[in-house]
Parts: sequence; C-alpha cells; structure tokens
Amino acid sequence: MNNESIQNDIEQQLGDVLHPVTPEKEFISSLQDKLKASANIVVENPNYFVIVLLIVSGLFIGVVVLWVLKKIFDLSRRHE
Repeated sequence: MNNESIQNDIEQQLGDVLHPVTPEKEFISSLQDKLKASANIVVENPNYFVIVLLIVSGLFIGVVVLWVLKKIFDLSRRHE
C-alpha cells in the first residue's frame, strides 16, 4: 500500500465516525468578540514574605524541638 491509499483509508474511517457540526451564530459572535478584545494579562509577583515566614517558622520550631530534646536527655542523664 502506498501513502495515498493509507491516507484515503484513514480519511474514510474518520469521515464515517466524525460528523460535521454547524455552530450557532451566537457562539460564533461571542467567540469573535472575545478574540477581538484585548487580553487582560496580570503578572503576579511572588509573595516573598510568606516564603520567608515559613522558613523562619520552620527554623524556630526546629530549634525549639532540639532544645526540648536536649533538656529531656540532660535530665535523664542526671537521674542515672
């Protein structure tokens, strides 16, 4: 089989399965208006305060956990 016959077979199969649809005029008009309108693009800057707050909070909690664990293990060594 050559490429043209394969392409014709595929097109025939697609033609049997797919049926053309006529869109409503309201949809076309709405789509046309949206495409002609200028895009409303907003560039958001990252919120560094939240990132820094999370990092500082994580470090603080880590230091507190280590301090508490050190106190617990120091107390257990003193009682032995």
